[in-house]
Amino acid sequence: MTLVTTLVFGLSLGAVYALLAAGVTVVYQAARVPNVAIVAIGTVAAVLHGDLMTPGGRVGSDLGWWPALAVSVVVAAALGLACDLVTRSLREQIVPALVALLGCSALLLAGVNAVWGSGAKFLPPPWGGPSFELGTLALPRSEVATLVVAAAIGVAMTVLYRRSRLGLALRAAAADPEGARMAGVDPAALSRQAWILSSVLGAVAMTLIIHPVLSNTYETTVYIAFAFAAAALGGFRSLPRAAIAGVVLGVVPALLEPGGSSGVGGIGNVVAFVIVAGVLLRRPGLIGRPVLDEVFSSAAADSTRSAARRRAVLTARSRPLPAWVRRVGLAGLALVLAVGVPALSTDIALDAWARGISVFLVCASIVIVSGWTGDVPLGQVAFAGIGAYIVGDLSVRAGLPHFAAVPLAALAALPFAVVVGVPAFRSRGRLGFAVLSLLWMVVAASLLWGPRARWFTGRFTVIRRPDWMETLSGRPAVSYYLMALLVAAAVVWFATNVRRSRVGRALAAGRDSDAGTRALGIDPAHYRLVALAFAAVVAALGGIVAAYGEHPLDPTRFAIFLSIQYFLYTVVGGARSLAGSAVVVFAFEVAPALHRGTPATGPGSVLVLGAVAALTVLVAPGGLAGLFARAAGRVAPPSTPVPVLAGATVGSGFTGVRRDADPFPGGATAGRRPDADPFGDDPYAVGDLFADDPFPDDPFPDDPFLEDPFPEDPFPDGGEGRGGNGHGGDGDGRDGRPRG
Repeated sequence: MTLVTTLVFGLSLGAVYALLAAGVTVVYQAARVPNVAIVAIGTVAAVLHGDLMTPGGRVGSDLGWWPALAVSVVVAAALGLACDLVTRSLREQIVPALVALLGCSALLLAGVNAVWGSGAKFLPPPWGGPSFELGTLALPRSEVATLVVAAAIGVAMTVLYRRSRLGLALRAAAADPEGARMAGVDPAALSRQAWILSSVLGAVAMTLIIHPVLSNTYETTVYIAFAFAAAALGGFRSLPRAAIAGVVLGVVPALLEPGGSSGVGGIGNVVAFVIVAGVLLRRPGLIGRPVLDEVFSSAAADSTRSAARRRAVLTARSRPLPAWVRRVGLAGLALVLAVGVPALSTDIALDAWARGISVFLVCASIVIVSGWTGDVPLGQVAFAGIGAYIVGDLSVRAGLPHFAAVPLAALAALPFAVVVGVPAFRSRGRLGFAVLSLLWMVVAASLLWGPRARWFTGRFTVIRRPDWMETLSGRPAVSYYLMALLVAAAVVWFATNVRRSRVGRALAAGRDSDAGTRALGIDPAHYRLVALAFAAVVAALGGIVAAYGEHPLDPTRFAIFLSIQYFLYTVVGGARSLAGSAVVVFAFEVAPALHRGTPATGPGSVLVLGAVAALTVLVAPGGLAGLFARAAGRVAPPSTPVPVLAGATVGSGFTGVRRDADPFPGGATAGRRPDADPFGDDPYAVGDLFADDPFPDDPFPDDPFLEDPFPEDPFPDGGEGRGGNGHGGDGDGRDGRPRG
């Protein structure tokens, strides 16, 4: 491939990134919502477009390329309006809206497989026929068509932004949302128009890039990373900068990607990661003005009903069950898992349990980051893959014993966590970490265990279980399951104790207010990096557990979309609850595989997961754990009385807790002798309170405040402002301050 051909490929890919980044930016300008669903909407439109051009398709009518594009664009606009309806109550609540749209993305991608099947889908290129030949130079028609269409859309977007009322309103909303509202811009109407425009851009972009074969629908998740990164480099507010960033992320990696059979692939993705990380490291506020990406970014967002519900969940008092109930429950659970499951399960079921434990460990790492710091980790599966393949390299290639290979493989994730965390946490924003973690997942999937990653994976990695695992019991599956269970128990115990430590308290302080944490003298970036490092080790342990159950190790176990899928598990279970994540993992991963050995591969489970995750953000922000805590609070009221003044009648005295009986229903002295002390058990009633005064001598003999600062009264005759009765004990009881 010549340099010119490579440049054309890079420009066409960069043009698609630019269109997607523009779609993300448009919605963010209008509603402060990062539109990560643009790729899923565009994928639906692209697959529908190909089906409309196929006579024997699901809805095939043998349309031409442009008529089919018109129909698919209309469908994409309708899907955009549906997403706007979902996020209407989350407008300007960036992190909750991001999570809800990730659920919508999973729902749409699984819906494509449900309608058109999970197999390969053939999509016609935008301009078929032989390549253009200029001497020895051959340029594919599809790439040229992509450049032409993208350039035409760029010109149309420029005119729209400079000459139309919609463009003016979008620019005003991007610069000052409150000022735009005061100027008469309707936020709801502007949001609908922005979603329609964004969905059209996504439909055109994905139709241009997906051809001729879409082998796996979930693989389109990779475009979310680059579109999100390009929008971030534009500050989520500038369309020209987002478009330029998209072109750069397409061209520069394409030029630096090695060709041939070098055995190393994904270098271009590494270059893209370095570009984004370098910008975040050098410019923490991104390009342009710093982005407002806190949970509640404005007064308008903070006053909504969903914001109040989410705030109530985050600030709710913990109402744990009684201690004896918790101890009995934990003991019963440990007995069931350690004794009952091995005794009653087949080897196939035990492998399913062990596989579910490996997924739970990855989800636990997500809970550690999202629940402890408030960030959105979308690349934790990458750490799991690193642990899995490194333990294989150390035990198979290097010949190290398993007791040495396992801890070394787990700790190998630490430097990667530092590389991701330092530039991301320097940005002091939630979106910066979400962008970089998702891009890191793309880098790991292509560089470390992609098709050309023989240098890291050795192609087929078969890990032999240690001899003690084979001889520990009469059934090797039991030994493998108990080993996985022991690792999970150790992680849960350690994480629980860290949560109660000084580090845990610092993380809790910075979860919702970085500024408040800095006011206390705590560096939130430092503790967020500590949490990410710990989470990376936990995720690596999950990959190690999975590696001992795979023969050979399957790279699809560490695919990009799985990182988003596992994140949605934690959303449904509760972002701060390990137990809630365990319940969801059992429901989606373990229970369907108990009889057949592998979880369901159809789109049904992902469809349910995406819908439930979006509803969880809207209706129950605390997930299953929040619902359980609310139910437990009704059964077991809080042990610490909470003063409640509502409902107390005048003259009845203050009651400590609602519905408590007043100890003095008729007043403090009712029913007592006039000379009786109402506080007969007062510990300070006997003896001198200061009998052992530590300062018997006055430590401040020259106290300047012991003398009257006004020895000569400026108002000796009760002048104006005092009236002769301004002292607190005289006249009308005023405190001596001037009237008026």
